[in-house]
Amino acid sequence: MDIGIIGLGLMGGSIAYALKEKHRIFAYDTNNDSLDYALSSGVIDQICFSLPVLFKKTNVFFVCLYPSAVIQFYRDYCHQFPKGSLLIDISGVKKSLIEELTSIIDDRVDFVFTHPLAGSEKSGVENASANLFRNQNLIITPTEKNKKHNLELVASLGEEVGFDKITFLSAEEHDELIAFTSQLTHVVSLALMDCAPKKNDIVSYIGDSFRELTRIAMINEALWVDLFIRNAKFLNEKIDDFINSLNKYKLAIDSCDETALKEMMRSAKTARIAIERGLKE
Repeated sequence: MDIGIIGLGLMGGSIAYALKEKHRIFAYDTNNDSLDYALSSGVIDQICFSLPVLFKKTNVFFVCLYPSAVIQFYRDYCHQFPKGSLLIDISGVKKSLIEELTSIIDDRVDFVFTHPLAGSEKSGVENASANLFRNQNLIITPTEKNKKHNLELVASLGEEVGFDKITFLSAEEHDELIAFTSQLTHVVSLALMDCAPKKNDIVSYIGDSFRELTRIAMINEALWVDLFIRNAKFLNEKIDDFINSLNKYKLAIDSCDETALKEMMRSAKTARIAIERGLKE
């Protein structure tokens, strides 16, 4: 199969890497250096320096753009896609994106919305890996307009890329869950770095726990601002829940309530063990 990649960063490059063994990969990006690197490194088979050129090569495209850019991309090129095109979105927020796009998507294309639950604090095609998605989770958010055979094709490509579990969720379910499992964790990591002492050199005093908690603070701010704002309702709810939890710990510490602290710690440990067990199944 011939496959087009639109947006050749970490995610687009990793998808290309993972699919290249069985498919011919064509790619477009506004950054020519990324295209040159991908071609010379064997990530892709052919560069397309414009989208109209890419549209002549295939009718299956992974759209690897920020959420707001996905919408503008479709508005700009909706009349140029080959009839029967399959567009596969991979962005990390769904409800607002689907609401804006479904009202303007015509029968010319089938737009399938997915979210690969994998990534890195690093960015760019030079950090792409064929193994980025191996044993990770993929969420597919179907709409009423999606054709069954295209949903099946996307799931099949997901398995080829290496996803271990593929789940179908509504847009609202997706956004509420991701607000907790992904977006809140990034807010916590950023906030922790915001609290770091400004006057003291803390490098000599950090261990694995600090490194693990703050790794994702090395963030692509343009992408994550887009994700946070587009999912503000659910994210703010999760931030409020987290503040309430912190206040419970603060109250127990202030009152030297060892019983309450131990109970909260045991509860958290039990929940984390259950997650670990689920990851191994």
